[in-house]
Amino acid sequence: MNINYFLLSTILFLTIFKNVNSTEGVCLGYTYTWYRISKFKCFKENSKEFVIIEANYFGSGSYDTNAELNILNARAAGIENVDIYITPCVRPSYKSEICGDARKSITTVLDNLDKSNAKVGRVWLYIYGLTGCYNYDDWNKDNKTENIE
Repeated sequence: MNINYFLLSTILFLTIFKNVNSTEGVCLGYTYTWYRISKFKCFKENSKEFVIIEANYFGSGSYDTNAELNILNARAAGIENVDIYITPCVRPSYKSEICGDARKSITTVLDNLDKSNAKVGRVWLYIYGLTGCYNYDDWNKDNKTENIE
């Protein structure tokens, strides 16, 4: 029985493994800088098939102007799969530029990228959990939906 189980699980594993396609990419987060086309070409030459770029500043929700340049440079380097991730800023925040309106922080990023013709594939949302939220005076522990309205 053990030999049959081992044989079956090995065959199943190899069958699944054989049929799985995977790609390798890079996520550029918390850099707040722009990269030259040569950097993206280096990524591509080293088997990186996609890139995910942070598009707004964590903690303030404001648009990172480096994002559009990184998107354009990645595309110019021949990387076809260019995604972004946005960290929507919700109340409370240590900066109040856009915070308090998660929808506005997302649409601000998307509108700016659209104006600059920086085309992206997927938009990933990096949502932080509620850990530590009870420490804030403005955070409503009883009605968490209110915190992102």
